[in-house]
Amino acid sequence: MLGFRKQSVLGVDFGTSHIKAVELTVGGNGVPRLVNYGHIEMLSPEEKNASFFSVEKSLDKEVARRFDLLLQRLDVKSKSINVALPGSSGLVSLVELPQMTEHEIERAIQFEATKHIPLPLDEVAFSWEIVSQKENNTSNESQKKKMIDVLLVAALRKEVERFEQYVKNSKLAMNLLELEIFSIARSVTWGNKLSGFSLIVDIGSRATNLILVREGAVYLNRSFSTGSGEITATLVKSFGVSTDRAEEIKQGDRDFFNNRESALAFSAIDLVTSEISRIFDMNAKKYPSHAIERIVLSGGVANMHGFQKYIANLYHVPVSIIDPWKNIVCDE
Repeated sequence: MLGFRKQSVLGVDFGTSHIKAVELTVGGNGVPRLVNYGHIEMLSPEEKNASFFSVEKSLDKEVARRFDLLLQRLDVKSKSINVALPGSSGLVSLVELPQMTEHEIERAIQFEATKHIPLPLDEVAFSWEIVSQKENNTSNESQKKKMIDVLLVAALRKEVERFEQYVKNSKLAMNLLELEIFSIARSVTWGNKLSGFSLIVDIGSRATNLILVREGAVYLNRSFSTGSGEITATLVKSFGVSTDRAEEIKQGDRDFFNNRESALAFSAIDLVTSEISRIFDMNAKKYPSHAIERIVLSGGVANMHGFQKYIANLYHVPVSIIDPWKNIVCDE
């Protein structure tokens, strides 16, 4: 019957260390149900210790091969695919404009893009959306006017084309291609009636995203090349152990953040907290009536013993760990 057929869709995250996939079905009640998931490392343990990507073996070919291998393992039934690009593959910028028509916004964004995107526009694919409407910040009633905040999202065309080619090779139909920051933001805000700003701290293997979200809309993203791999490297150096052993230590019950006896200085964490502080300061100046009310941690570092408490003590707001499965039915 119409409205009751289950639709199946595949979501794929091309990360810096893994390719991850999840297959969901959505029935007539609109509730997604997990039917399949899996991941594959970009490099095997042997390849991590070797000069793997040589002239003879291109990165693109290897990513395509591993993606195909993952699809074979999962035996996916979906015909379409949603793809998440690494946050570092794109640029996100908030542009303030006077309230205007959609056609006028199109023209204004073309002009604003040249100021925010440090590349020729013909080399970039970009889109925009209005995230909020407000009055300009002035005490003079005669000068008050309605303003809009427009989110400008851009990515290198060659990067977009590269991921489109991976999908084309898989024989699946591309349904959606977006930066991973929007997928993460939906995971945090979907189904929640949150007011105020939330700051998502997503620490990946090689890169970190700091995503400022309010009422489901992304207001800011700051991506930088610092990740959990650097924390592992610090543990390797401090304890004189192998990388595998350092990963075990990282996932153990030792508190390196709050316990003076076992505390370690992680330069990667210092950089992350410095950037978090900058966003708190920026938000207080730009949106004085809308404070950052919570921090949500994402990525493997979020589960390090004591890290959640450490961040809560620094910023004095509730800190939680992301739960991407909270709105998804998972059969036992």
